[in-house]
Amino acid sequence: MAKIHNPVAEFFKDQNPGDVALIETQARTDFNAARDYAISLINIHDAITGGKAGRPLTQYEALKRSALILAVTAWESFVEDTVQQQLESRLAAASTPSQIQSTFHAVAEEWLSPGGPKHHAPDLIRWTGNLWKQTVLDSLERKLDKFHPGFPRFASQITVMQIC
Repeated sequence: MAKIHNPVAEFFKDQNPGDVALIETQARTDFNAARDYAISLINIHDAITGGKAGRPLTQYEALKRSALILAVTAWESFVEDTVQQQLESRLAAASTPSQIQSTFHAVAEEWLSPGGPKHHAPDLIRWTGNLWKQTVLDSLERKLDKFHPGFPRFASQITVMQIC
C-alpha cells in the first residue's frame, strides 16, 4: 500500500527558528499530545477511506469532525494556559505595579470604568499590599471566560472538507 500524503500532520508540524530556545511548558506538552491525537484520528480516517477525495460515509466523517473539534479545543486551551502562565510569572517577579505598568493600568481602567461592575469604598482594599496582583489575575480570568468562541454551537455547520 502506498504511503498516504499527510497534509494535516504537515500543517501541525512544530516549526520554529533554529536559534530560538523553546521552553517546554505544561500548556505546550498538552497541546502537542492533543495535536497527536487529532492527527491519529485523521490517519485512521485516511486508512479506512484509502485517502480518497470526496465525502466518506457518516461514521468515517465523524473521525474528521472529532479531530477538528479536538484541534480547536487544544489550541484554545494552549492559548489560555500560556497567557495565564505568562501573567502569573510576570506578577510573581513584580514587587510593585510599576514593574508591569501597562497591565496594571489596563486593569485599573477597567475597574474604574463606569460601564464596569459597581465598586464601593471597601473594594479599594483590593489595590493595597500585594492584593493588587490578585485583582490583575481576576481580570484575566474574566477575559479568558469571554474568550471561548462557543465552538460546539457552530461545529455542526462546519464542513471538515472545507478546512482540510
